[in-house]
Amino acid sequence: MIADLIRASAQDISTIRFPNGDKGQVRGFDGVLDAAGVRPYVPDGASLWEFGVSENAAAKAESDFVKRTNEVEEEQRKQTTFVFATPRTWNNGREKIAEWVSEKQKLGLWKDVVYLDGSMIEDWLRCSPAVAARYARYELNLFPVLGARSTDEFWDEYSNRFGPQLVEQVLLAGREQQAEALIRKLSEGVSKILYAADAPDEVVAFTVAAIRSSDPAVRYFLGKR
Repeated sequence: MIADLIRASAQDISTIRFPNGDKGQVRGFDGVLDAAGVRPYVPDGASLWEFGVSENAAAKAESDFVKRTNEVEEEQRKQTTFVFATPRTWNNGREKIAEWVSEKQKLGLWKDVVYLDGSMIEDWLRCSPAVAARYARYELNLFPVLGARSTDEFWDEYSNRFGPQLVEQVLLAGREQQAEALIRKLSEGVSKILYAADAPDEVVAFTVAAIRSSDPAVRYFLGKR
């Protein structure tokens, strides 16, 4: 989910590696990222990520900070942000989250130190409704609010209105150049793209079909946005 939130937020990503599922148990960092920063949640430049889901997430953050500081060479640390992320909301009566971060920053062991707790990740999800919709529907078995749907979710619903099930090529037939132009504008981040159709769903369906038929890397990134 964090990797998808990063893709939904950052336009310029050089390196991204966030093993998940069974691969999440492999040794090494939970996440490696190099991207142009996007405030407030995507650090600028290189960053190494650690995750914690246990109830005492603050202790896990402390342990990971010490462990990774000892493992990573000083030259690399000085150019890298250490990030700890957890779905647990900070609940340490003795110390505030900002105090923990400030204390670690003052040590000067890393370029920067970031702690993302559950409240911050929840806000990040609000800013990335396509990602929030997908995880609400498929991972948490909850309906997304305000009718927000991911591209896959929309296509599953729309294509099954027809018998046999609609395929993307039907909507794109004779409109290949229009689809390519649309994908180019979406990739460039054009704020407004005007299309006319008999119903709004037809425009959305054409857009989703174009995204789903694009190059896998483009489809993956646009689908998160």
